[in-house]
Amino acid sequence: MTFIDRHIGKIIIGFLLLAFIIAWFGPFEVTYKLTYSGKVYPSKKWALKQDNNQYFTENRNFVDGFSESMSSFTFDRGDIVELTFNERLENGTYVSQGTSLFEFKSYLLEQEIADLETKINSQLATFTAENTGRKISVIQEAEKELTMAKQQLDLEEKNFERGEELFKDQIIAEAEFQVIENNLMLAQSNVELAEQKLVSARTGRKIESLDVVNAQLANFEANLNILNEKKRGYNVSAPFQGEVLFDAFNNSLISLVDTIQQVVIVPIEVEEKGFINERHARACLDLPGCTGNFDMNVALDKKVNIIDNRQVVLAKVKIPHNRHRMDEGLMVNCEIICDTIPVREYLKRKIF
Repeated sequence: MTFIDRHIGKIIIGFLLLAFIIAWFGPFEVTYKLTYSGKVYPSKKWALKQDNNQYFTENRNFVDGFSESMSSFTFDRGDIVELTFNERLENGTYVSQGTSLFEFKSYLLEQEIADLETKINSQLATFTAENTGRKISVIQEAEKELTMAKQQLDLEEKNFERGEELFKDQIIAEAEFQVIENNLMLAQSNVELAEQKLVSARTGRKIESLDVVNAQLANFEANLNILNEKKRGYNVSAPFQGEVLFDAFNNSLISLVDTIQQVVIVPIEVEEKGFINERHARACLDLPGCTGNFDMNVALDKKVNIIDNRQVVLAKVKIPHNRHRMDEGLMVNCEIICDTIPVREYLKRKIF
């Protein structure tokens, strides 16, 4: 047995030790990389969801934050609600911002609006009649009453003249003459009232009545404006340009996704967060057409999350606009270049 055969183990250990010493103290540097799996998301996603008799929209921004805004539509129990989608929309339809997506129709709301419109029309008719007083039937009735009142006054004046002579001749008693005199005064009053009624019918000068009608009309119109504003809020438009999705296997009734940019969310172990310098870190996705091209920026979330009992920080890798669009929810391998470090630092990170 030769010397080498007898001491092969020691020789190997010596070489390894020598290599370790050279690497540890030598001027050699290596690129430190992290490899994780991430999921593809659109940069923005908006969706309409339902929970019993309540509908709500959720607007999520996967680049700047996980939730931007929410709106809810609550309807009274017993209300008949119809949800109508824009008939031009299909799964995959591209829409611009402001395009009408769907509309809620509430039976109770429509009924309230119809009732108020009826009241307003009625009040307008009353206001017009009170303001002008020129309805032909009203004027004719007032003229007729005045004619009859004058005829009655003429009759009572003649009765008074005869009664006065009879009273002077002591043919009738004073009490009977007093009745004749009272009838004359009543006829005179009735003529005055009939004249005033005719003037009112012709000129419409009823200030107090007009004020009441006008106040009621203003109140009805204010309430109608509120209901119409509520109805307009039931017509929902696209908050941004993107692709419309109808997914029967999703809990969303309709979704809108941004097609301009996508982002890959990558969970990074908390212990390795410090190795990523957001200024210089670059990433590459393990996809066709992405062979070693580390041109994607990496942004770190500041919040620690628990995923599968692991403490992680979410890293967001923005996919450039010129890249081929990927399916939402696709899992991809993501390699992140952190920095260039000495070999001893590399060994510390990997071993310790």
